[in-house]
Amino acid sequence: MANYFESGIGSAERPKSSPEDYFEMGQSAAFQALSEIKKFQPRLALVFVSSKLDIEKVTSGVKDILKTCPVIGTSTAGSIAIGTSADSVVVTIFASPHMRVKIGVGRNVGQNHKKAAFDALLDAGVS
Repeated sequence: MANYFESGIGSAERPKSSPEDYFEMGQSAAFQALSEIKKFQPRLALVFVSSKLDIEKVTSGVKDILKTCPVIGTSTAGSIAIGTSADSVVVTIFASPHMRVKIGVGRNVGQNHKKAAFDALLDAGVS
């Protein structure tokens, strides 16, 4: 049976020696996840970043490694990878030749969730 799907996961905790190196944390987690992808082009990365970290800097580090791979994610109070951590970033990558990803954004979900969902689909070019 052929294998048409790969996934990789990486994580990084805030180092005690240089606690402000958020960019490097993002790079490290993304590199670990990417190193598990052997055959196919990465199609989507999910990123979970502790709300205690500088999310923009962590995300910049992730994007530096993943280049053009679409990235979606959220902040979190804690992450689950191999164990749990409150000051970490976790990156999961999905890769498959049969997977295509489009990303859109819908705003003001609290005011009108149906319109926000439609706007996200429209923004992604699938509606």
